[in-house]
Amino acid sequence: MAICLAGLAYKIWSWLSVSVEDERYAPGRRGLRVSLTEMACVIFGRRSWTLLLKALMLDGLLQRCSLAHSHAAWVAHILIFTGFTGLVLLYAMSDLVTAKLFRGYTASPWIPG
Repeated sequence: MAICLAGLAYKIWSWLSVSVEDERYAPGRRGLRVSLTEMACVIFGRRSWTLLLKALMLDGLLQRCSLAHSHAAWVAHILIFTGFTGLVLLYAMSDLVTAKLFRGYTASPWIPG
């Protein structure tokens, strides 16, 4: 982590201290505040969140790459994913989810507790 932060600090320092002939491309002369403001607009802009949600839905949940590779692989992956999600919701989070849905439910009735 320290090496990553040191490299990031070095990269930012080199971006802001480099000498560029053309004024339009000289980030050090524009100032750190303007550069950080522009980065925040890119990171937290509406387009960024739209792309992030689209990637999460298509690539994360629906596994678009797996579907493009093989339909059988996609079906297998989706079945494993939904089975694991069911286990997490119905067993691991039983006090929060299942106990509220089914009266008198206990996740492991043979374990006192």
